[in-house]
Amino acid sequence: MVYGVVLSDDSEVLISAIQLVFQYTECPKWYPYIELDYCVNTLTAFFSFNYRPFYYVAHPLRDYICIPICGNSGQNYTIT
Repeated sequence: MVYGVVLSDDSEVLISAIQLVFQYTECPKWYPYIELDYCVNTLTAFFSFNYRPFYYVAHPLRDYICIPICGNSGQNYTIT
């Protein structure tokens, strides 16, 4: 949630994926002297804090652009 606004699931998926990247690649590589959980939580919190408001603003724009090109919303797709 961003200030009481529920975001779409794809933002949560991206944040979870970034958390895995921090856990298995970035923190061990760049910050080996910091405890892993602390490193992952700090970087994830920073990313999440900055990304969520950006996504909340950019999401309608993304759908506005994708509807004429994709034929539907950027989130409503079927993998075939």
